Amino acid sequence: MLRSRPALWLSIFIFPPLALVLLWMRGDLGVLRRIAGTLAICVVAIVELFYVYGMQILWDGNVKPYGVSFASRARHDALVEATRAQQRVETSPPRTAPVETAKSVAPVTTPAPVATAPAAATPTAMKAREKAETAGYWTDFRGPHRAGVYAQAEIETAWPASGLPRLWKQPIGAGYASFTVGEGRAYTIEQRREREAITAYDVKTGRELWAFTYPARFDEILGGLGPRATPVYHDGLVYSLGANGDLYCLLAETGKAKWSKNILADNGAKNIHWAMSGSPLIIDEKVIVTPGHSRHR
Repeated sequence: MLRSRPALWLSIFIFPPLALVLLWMRGDLGVLRRIAGTLAICVVAIVELFYVYGMQILWDGNVKPYGVSFASRARHDALVEATRAQQRVETSPPRTAPVETAKSVAPVTTPAPVATAPAAATPTAMKAREKAETAGYWTDFRGPHRAGVYAQAEIETAWPASGLPRLWKQPIGAGYASFTVGEGRAYTIEQRREREAITAYDVKTGRELWAFTYPARFDEILGGLGPRATPVYHDGLVYSLGANGDLYCLLAETGKAKWSKNILADNGAKNIHWAMSGSPLIIDEKVIVTPGHSRHR
């Protein structure tokens, strides 16, 4: 009975390894049909791992896989929301005004600081950090000239054997964007459930100062979930490009939108497989982005 065709088909979708056993136990199948069936069952198993069990491939900076993860996105979203809610309860509202969200979404009360006592820092490191905050040193993707080089002289290089002390830590939404810093705030863009969120954090406490959200979601099997492009700070404004082409200009202090447009719709272009990933480039008071477009003569 276990070798019957209905049992085989049922086991393929419920437990593929059992299906392989049943397949090779059937005496009425030739070797070629067993091999073809094995390949089909493996395909079903892979699809189930990704779409039923939420398996994700982990990639390093050289786009080489180094592991897999079954972490629940819904659980992480709930953790982010619970953390922000707890921060609002623990302390009074900060100096920054409440945030507006796109499409007339009700303002969100700004979260409070993370309840983590900051560790002591050396005078040299404190001086360097304060100078960077005041001057807005790391305002572009990968820093000045996008070179990935920190050229300031006042930087702490004598690290303790146990590593640098952690000042604060908190979960954020999914995505690939790094951080830029200006006016003492660190800016990034995250995925929060079905919305992209452009966010600002206090660099000293890790407190979320504001979060501007709008409906947008991008996910693909290789790169995973979330926006890709790092926001850029320039002259009191934050420029951010979402995975689906949503370009926003926000006031850096409050997170209020100054203007926005979708660069794909504006140029009649279609999104690429890995989505919009280029950080906006500010040159001569112009915002340069690369939506891409195929022209036919």
